Amino acid sequence: MAGKLYLSLNSEDLAEFYFKAAYNAYREWGADAKLNHLEQSYPKYVSGVQRQESTLSQKSVVKSTTSMVQSTVLDITSVLKAATAISGEIILSKLLNNLMNVVIENAGAHYGFLILDRDGELMIEAMINKENHDTNILDHISIKNTELLSEAIVNYVKRTGESIVINDAANDNRYHSDPFILKNKSKSILALPIFNQGKFIGILYLGNNLSIGAFTQDRIDLLSLLSGQIAVSIDNAILYDQMEQKVKIRTSELAEEKRKSDDLLYNILPIETAEELKRDGRTKPRGYDNVTVLFTDFKGFTMISEKLTAEEIVNEIDLCFGTFDKIMEKYNLEKIKTIGDAYMCVGGLPVPNSTHALDAVKAAIEIKEWVQQHGDYCRQRNLPVFEIRIGLHTGPVVAGVVGSKKFAYDIWGDTVNIASRMESSGEPGQINISGATYNLIKNYFQCKHRGKVQAKNKGEIDMYFVERELMNGERQKAS
Repeated sequence: MAGKLYLSLNSEDLAEFYFKAAYNAYREWGADAKLNHLEQSYPKYVSGVQRQESTLSQKSVVKSTTSMVQSTVLDITSVLKAATAISGEIILSKLLNNLMNVVIENAGAHYGFLILDRDGELMIEAMINKENHDTNILDHISIKNTELLSEAIVNYVKRTGESIVINDAANDNRYHSDPFILKNKSKSILALPIFNQGKFIGILYLGNNLSIGAFTQDRIDLLSLLSGQIAVSIDNAILYDQMEQKVKIRTSELAEEKRKSDDLLYNILPIETAEELKRDGRTKPRGYDNVTVLFTDFKGFTMISEKLTAEEIVNEIDLCFGTFDKIMEKYNLEKIKTIGDAYMCVGGLPVPNSTHALDAVKAAIEIKEWVQQHGDYCRQRNLPVFEIRIGLHTGPVVAGVVGSKKFAYDIWGDTVNIASRMESSGEPGQINISGATYNLIKNYFQCKHRGKVQAKNKGEIDMYFVERELMNGERQKAS
């Protein structure tokens, strides 16, 4: 059965080994029908085995045959055990570790190296030293100018594709002057090429510095039988390792692409809304009873921009709005959109909070102060100066995502319209707020009542200019 298995795997050497062992065992047992079956079914593999012996030497033949069978079974057991240990691992590092231990155990070597062909260059990928139980895996050490082994022996095996066995290296005429052999006083050395489907993939290099002739023919034959399994296992493990590396790289690339995609989505939508969109594929509109909407606009922007190039206009707006974005993040406000030179944001959504009015006014003060400082910088350099109007109003809105290809998070409601009127009804350099917003922040900020001011299409509305934030002591008095 083992012979059939290895024959199906195209491992004819192992198949022949098992068929002959079976043939010998059946003959000792006297199973003539089994012998006939093997001779008819697998003549190629059992034709060289003696079927009958003369009766005159029957006792000696029985004794000799029994010894041969025991030896054969022992060898097959070793082959099977070693092949199983080698083929049972697919992770390259673990395979090489198993491989070196199996080879050392079965070859009678004290140290060994597995050398693999890496794009035409021979690299030591695994080494083991039996004396100090030291095993090193995947160190990628070039054989060139190394002091670990004989480079000349390795190059010979690679060039000829033939095994080389040296029983007494120090007295071998071919290598007695080799620097490695002279330095280490090497004795037994075995170098075995490893092929897979006719392709050279590496060399198994073994050494024994204690014994002359350590690598017997039986051990060499055993390693030769194993070399096919070694080659297949190494090739499979390398292929698996390469696939693992590609998977890791691709996974990393996908993770990076996902991060970029998420960052882009988070720049367009609030985080909570973006997560809902990713999770459900859509978002539901939501109503908010109380938020604070903030509008900004530059006075005379159109007239001033006529004196600037397109690039200068875009750079200036980008600088201003980029700064505003940072301020929004600082005060937990949600930027909604920009329209030309107008900037719109809101506090209190998508996650409701009770400080939205205070946060929005603080942000407005910081925007006003930055624009003033930037204006001073521009005046000193004779550059155009933009003056800003800021308006705020507090009330209910509806928020949601619109668009199927280019998403946009927006808000709707009369609160938005009144906030826009607060901005347009204000004055440059001032923060104009409605009475609704004033009632929420009056204990924290000093404000100047403007009275009821006419707002376009809204009639008269109580308006206030925010002057400054109150100190702690002033807040107690105000409250």
